[in-house]
Amino acid sequence: MAISEPLAKLSWMLTLASIAIVIGGLYLAKGILLPLTLAVLLSFLLSPLCDRLERWRLGRIPAVLITAMLAFTLLGVVSWMAVVQMSNLAPKMPEYQDNLQAKLRSTNDYVGSILSKITRTAEPKGLNLSALGPGEPQDRGDKPYSVRVISTPPSPVQVITGMFGTLLEVLGSTGVVIVLVVFFLVRREDLRDRFIRLVGKGDVTVTTQAIEDAATRVSRYLSMQLLLNITFGVAVGIGLYLIGVPSAILWGILGATLRFIPYIGAWIAAATPIALSMAISTGWSAPILTVTLFASLDLLIGNVMEPWLYGKNTGVSPVAVLVAAVFWTWLWGAVGLLLATPLTVCLMVLGKYVPQLSFLDILLGNDEVFEPAKRVYQRLLAGDQEESTELIDGYCEKMPLAEVYDTVLIPALAMTETHWQRGEINDERHKLIFQSLKDTVEELGEREKGIHAKEAAAEVNRWRCQFPCCDQCVNALHSLPAGARRGG
Repeated sequence: MAISEPLAKLSWMLTLASIAIVIGGLYLAKGILLPLTLAVLLSFLLSPLCDRLERWRLGRIPAVLITAMLAFTLLGVVSWMAVVQMSNLAPKMPEYQDNLQAKLRSTNDYVGSILSKITRTAEPKGLNLSALGPGEPQDRGDKPYSVRVISTPPSPVQVITGMFGTLLEVLGSTGVVIVLVVFFLVRREDLRDRFIRLVGKGDVTVTTQAIEDAATRVSRYLSMQLLLNITFGVAVGIGLYLIGVPSAILWGILGATLRFIPYIGAWIAAATPIALSMAISTGWSAPILTVTLFASLDLLIGNVMEPWLYGKNTGVSPVAVLVAAVFWTWLWGAVGLLLATPLTVCLMVLGKYVPQLSFLDILLGNDEVFEPAKRVYQRLLAGDQEESTELIDGYCEKMPLAEVYDTVLIPALAMTETHWQRGEINDERHKLIFQSLKDTVEELGEREKGIHAKEAAAEVNRWRCQFPCCDQCVNALHSLPAGARRGG
């Protein structure tokens, strides 16, 4: 024991040091890893279309070229439409800004008048709130002069250099992503085999399962999410056009793009259209309609269409998605925010199949970490009888009562007895757990008797309707077992 504890501490220190090194490498190699990650995810998204074209008797190269041309042409057209909409909106922004400031100023005045009325009502009659404190300056002419530093405006050469430098950086990154996507699609089987040979270290079965699982989850997630986001963007564009918000196509494109950000992306996209609707209208009908549009679409897609299309089966818990979004944003910026969920799915699958990284599956996964009996016992051990009752009720809805006894209650009671005999729990805690389980069993028994009584009454009523007879026959039917009544 004395040797194992230092070894365990050393193992944890090595693990933490390895994680820190990996995070540092991801941050420092951001310029290389971002295009590579985007290309891998886009190849996951486009490979089903490529496979379908190949099944239509097209060759590998023509199928890849047609897929890449369609995908990137569509992406270029959408980007160009967004640029045109922004250029049309830019000249009108000062007017919209003045209207928004006027509306905010009127709202501020209204709220301020209400607060001043409340203050005048609440303050005592003899209290002079305008009295100056001893440290307040009396002479308003002794204020110091403010100094403002005016920087030298950049020269035209600097402006052009900065603008073209940014443009060349974007075009270069886009070109690298396109080339990598085409290369990955053409050589996808060969790259997969090489990755299995490099990572698997002879264990082909586990590595193949991990790759297939990750590819299926990520490809299905990206495809369904793209379909849902396009639906969301089209609905936003049409709705804002009908409301009268300028540049509705731009906000639809922005909504479809930002909705890749989990949970908060739709509302980030909604911020500017809501502010713009306040700026263009004299009343509050347009802002209310805009908020209602985004709220209803987000609720409909998030709670109806997503479970219907893919059941939210990425396997990642919602808390892990939010934490991962914060982490990847800190690491890779805005692009990392868009890639947070697919990258988290890959890490979760990696932890599922690699024993050394199993903590990733526990931290990021959405599956229960305890079996039902241990989960109920853990809640009873913590003294939370209410949650343990809720868990047992949930299991009763999913399985028969006899199975609940066999797989949940009896094993939980056995754990209690075992740990009590080992001295791991005291007598008082043992009695409390035992009494809680006893009360639960009695309650389930009474509930089962009530259900059987309702079934018997319904069956007797059915007999009375089919074969009218005297009350003596009905009472006789009540006395028969359920099987005899069903047999007639």
